[in-house]
Amino acid sequence: LTTTVEENVLVQLENLRTHPVVAAGLARKGLNLHGWVYKFETGQVFGYDSQNGQFVPLEGTSVTTPSTARELPPI
Repeated sequence: LTTTVEENVLVQLENLRTHPVVAAGLARKGLNLHGWVYKFETGQVFGYDSQNGQFVPLEGTSVTTPSTARELPPI
């Protein structure tokens, strides 16, 4: 499952690169794309490292809900 999720992120990054506005931003170096995977079980965030071709843990990325966050109303 993890490999499938990671591959999907990489495919979506490739799709984004084909969008004209994104391609233009990348060409003028005014835009950077980042591929992140969030692991629900641990709250860790993994970022794609293109130099080694792997998703690596981002330092200090356990995600917590801020105390100021409000709950969404029920649908």
